[in-house]
Amino acid sequence: ESRLRPAERTDANAEASRRAYFGEKWGMVDTPVIGRRQLEKPATGPFLIDEYDSTTVVPPGVKVWTDKYDNLAIETNGASHG
Repeated sequence: ESRLRPAERTDANAEASRRAYFGEKWGMVDTPVIGRRQLEKPATGPFLIDEYDSTTVVPPGVKVWTDKYDNLAIETNGASHG
């Protein structure tokens, strides 16, 4: 699995991480923020994928990768997030 790097954004508001809430089990977590193009190999959350028009929240224990059409593929493996 890949090591996640902070989002490579040029705007002044770019963040390497931010706090996100993942339910009672996990609470508030300092969560890495990456750009979609940085998802080169399957990676396991928690992390946030920032894009110009959306943010994808990847909870702890959830695996995400891009398929051959550049869609985000998400595998939960029955991960519990509450």
